[in-house]
Amino acid sequence: MSAKPSDRIKLQRALGSTRPPEKITQEAFDRDDKHLRRLVRLLPDERADAKDLFDYMEDLRYTDIQGPLLVYLLPFCLEAWREDLQATHSDYGAMVEHLYPVLADRHIFDLHLKPEQTAVVSEFMRQAILQEIDDQRGLAFQGARARPYRWFGELTTFGVLLPDMENLWNEWWLLNTVGRAIAAVQYVSCLMYSESENPIFAPWTPNGGGGPPGLWEFQGHLYEHRWLEPNINFLRRVLTAQKASEGLSLAVERWSANLSMQLLRLYLTTFRFAPQHLKPAVTNSRSFLKLSSCPLPCSNGQFEDSSAALFGQRRFANRNSPPPIQNATFPRNNAAGAIALTVIGKQSISRGFAAAHTQPDDADSNVAVGHMCRGNDFR
Repeated sequence: MSAKPSDRIKLQRALGSTRPPEKITQEAFDRDDKHLRRLVRLLPDERADAKDLFDYMEDLRYTDIQGPLLVYLLPFCLEAWREDLQATHSDYGAMVEHLYPVLADRHIFDLHLKPEQTAVVSEFMRQAILQEIDDQRGLAFQGARARPYRWFGELTTFGVLLPDMENLWNEWWLLNTVGRAIAAVQYVSCLMYSESENPIFAPWTPNGGGGPPGLWEFQGHLYEHRWLEPNINFLRRVLTAQKASEGLSLAVERWSANLSMQLLRLYLTTFRFAPQHLKPAVTNSRSFLKLSSCPLPCSNGQFEDSSAALFGQRRFANRNSPPPIQNATFPRNNAAGAIALTVIGKQSISRGFAAAHTQPDDADSNVAVGHMCRGNDFR
């Protein structure tokens, strides 16, 4: 099957690997290396077979990695990842699910790529996510197949893989395209409203799935992971009620001719989408809330007294799955793992944090970041 070779060739040149290694020493996980032979024989206009790439992911996850072969084949993997993100090819989903733990668990960026090669990969992934964001249209979605889920998931997963969230976020929040403005509104709505009250994303239903995208959901097989520390620190600085509110206003101002922005203006005018709702969601506290022995806060109540968003551990990637949040709890290990962006107020957080009381320690708007324990998926 043919594919556009230009981006792949550019990637190979940027990574300094336009030819496969003369000898393949990569061990095949299933002892059959035919998929490796097929991959290195691909012509510039040929697309990699999804099964061959999946088998290669298995090799990378469970056997020693041949570095030169990885560098040569990585553009094929990234090309497949982008096509899956942008839904231009439907066969790569299983392979992509395994690509994330390969990048995270096998320390690809630390051990197998040079810093300049890592920068090339980061730039490619950021631009692919931004391209999907640029293509966003609409402020009303229902069901599990809604397009925004794709960019939401890749944004949160990027924070696990690479420490460059600041570059991705800042390019997005320039709001210099209609899609970036709409995506910002989609994102902020998940901070402002509970899952059952979001005016953009219709509530989850047993038959259709859906509901607001989870700001804490990672893609793929990432179950014991968290955002990298530079990304956590950046989010604490940048995600404030004031900046989010200013972003909403700029989005409406800059793209007022767009139909979706006209709808948002109506929401703002009628206070159905009022920025002041952000104040309790992005609270004025610098306190760290230790969550190692606390139950998971319910997400179907008002954000004034429940969790605004969790940026730490993967919850449900399948939007068709029922969200059994009310009975879930955090694993009770030490509080050293994933993070939670939580609502912390002068009163106790009634749903899920009945015994936890936190007082703000200053009047500055800031994101309260609590440390959640590392463990398996929420049980």
